[in-house]
Amino acid sequence: MASQQLQLNGRPQVCPPDGAAVPLSAREAALLAWLHLEGPTPRSRLAGLLWPAGTEAQARANLRQALARLRRGAGELVVDSEGVLALAAEVVVADDAPGLLLGTVDTDALPEFADWLATRREEQQRRQERDAAAQGQRCLAAGDLDGALAAADALLAAQPENESGWRLRMEALYLRGDRAAAIAAWDACRLALRQAFGIAPSAATNELGRLILASEAAAATPAALPPALPAALRR
Repeated sequence: MASQQLQLNGRPQVCPPDGAAVPLSAREAALLAWLHLEGPTPRSRLAGLLWPAGTEAQARANLRQALARLRRGAGELVVDSEGVLALAAEVVVADDAPGLLLGTVDTDALPEFADWLATRREEQQRRQERDAAAQGQRCLAAGDLDGALAAADALLAAQPENESGWRLRMEALYLRGDRAAAIAAWDACRLALRQAFGIAPSAATNELGRLILASEAAAATPAALPPALPAALRR
């Protein structure tokens, strides 16, 4: 059987190997996201999680109907093994798709699931931040300053007060020879942290800023190449 791609970030949908994407309802998306991230789960647990209002019998009936609709609309995405549901082996989840986990799903009627989703979204954001920061450092090491700036922009777009994103931006601009822009990024970092948390940047960020400021004053010509950064600041 051909694999089906499941997209849970942004607008949840199923993308079959041939044919148009099939959008998922809120509870269908919630069910599939839970099975993807939590693994095989008893029917009774999922029924109570996704239909918390009403009786247990009503919740189980709602789950049966939802699974039947999902099967008709998108195919065999879920398998049942003695009352335990799991994603079918043919389902491939596009974890790297852009957007927030279940970004368009309304979970107001699902309080327990909403709490779980909030935790998972925080984990997703931290993972994306780590990936972007690591990518930025790889770009710096390879001399790809445009790539490093793109990684910094991705970090700051998700979280304007992300200090590592500002430091990455400062370093890339500095190494590109644009000291004025690097200093402006330092100023913007200080403003963002003050507005968000009422704090100043860390010692490492301020040391980098002072180094850039000193290099600008000492530069013989506007085109002078910046020196390499100390190892302590590169970490």
